Amino acid sequence: MRSSRRWLVACAVLVIAACSKDKDVDQPAKLTDISATLKPERVWSASVADKGAKPLRLGLGLSVDGNRVYAAGRKGEVAAFDLQSGRALWRTKTKLALSGGPGSSAGMVVVGSTFGDLVALNPQSGAILWKIRLNGEVLSAPAISERLIAIRTVDGKLHAIDPKDGKELWSTEQQVPRLSLRGTASPVLTGEFVLCGFDNGKVEAVNVSDGSVAWKPPFRRRMVRPSWSAWTMWTPLFGCQVLTSLLLVSKAVFPCLLWTPGKPGGRMMRRAIEPSGSMTTPFISRLPTVTS
Repeated sequence: MRSSRRWLVACAVLVIAACSKDKDVDQPAKLTDISATLKPERVWSASVADKGAKPLRLGLGLSVDGNRVYAAGRKGEVAAFDLQSGRALWRTKTKLALSGGPGSSAGMVVVGSTFGDLVALNPQSGAILWKIRLNGEVLSAPAISERLIAIRTVDGKLHAIDPKDGKELWSTEQQVPRLSLRGTASPVLTGEFVLCGFDNGKVEAVNVSDGSVAWKPPFRRRMVRPSWSAWTMWTPLFGCQVLTSLLLVSKAVFPCLLWTPGKPGGRMMRRAIEPSGSMTTPFISRLPTVTS
């Protein structure tokens, strides 16, 4: 017993000695001074009631529609602010543990909760229009049009909801891997398709009318939170970049896709591209820049 302990001590001493003699250690790069080329000015700031909420990886952010900015907090408050002045236009307490959204368009604001609640509010007054329960946590903002609301849940489902009354129109599902990061992709509405990335690495274009799959490229890595709009731009903070009418998927995470939307039956172009730019650029709008 004593001899085995002596051998262990001797081995530990040899390891420590070997480590101390290792002089070929990569030194950290020296920091260089950065000359600022842009000096942003804070025009206004505002907040929602979120004091005491636990820091979780949630899908809460900002939504800009017209001259208004919509925000939601974990404690259940949804608020609307004037884009130019930051003045609070209304505040609504939903009494829910909000975790996804808001999304705003087509005359409504929609938020989701940890327990699968989906709530639609009037963008002018903040009054609740309807509330339904989905079978899964909502961790991303919905995509909204006059025809449907597309929303992802953590159970791998993509739901299509009727904006008028909250009834489910259709749903499609992909298997969720056993080991998965917390977070889901936000659907994108373009023409007759709903574009969405899933946890198993698949990207699908689903027909708006019935939820049938129009096409899907063969990705094999996880996709999180793509965004799409002709008015906004996101950098690949979560692996995707969407710029105007192009969907760019960062090669830093998986092979890239370049897709130009066209008419039904039109040609789609896919090719690999190299990622570029910062990984943390904020939300950019043609109106004043809004960050969260």
